[in-house]
Amino acid sequence: MRCWRRVSRSAGSGWREQTREIWLWTVTVMIPGPPFGSAGSLNEAKRSFRAGWESFKAKHGPEKLAAAYEAMNHANRPERYRG
Repeated sequence: MRCWRRVSRSAGSGWREQTREIWLWTVTVMIPGPPFGSAGSLNEAKRSFRAGWESFKAKHGPEKLAAAYEAMNHANRPERYRG
């Protein structure tokens, strides 16, 4: 799972003149050390995400990722919360 979030940061006292946008991204997976980052534009964030995700996948391999996502899907199953 990936997440994109645009936030505005204020630098200094002049809010309107000093505000700049940054894009935060993260990967949610039950394996230690998932990639995350920030960028000045959405396209830059997408490029950074792809590089981080490819590196993470290469480090952990498809079997470990599949097992982690299966565990997450099991925990989030709809019938879990039905009485």
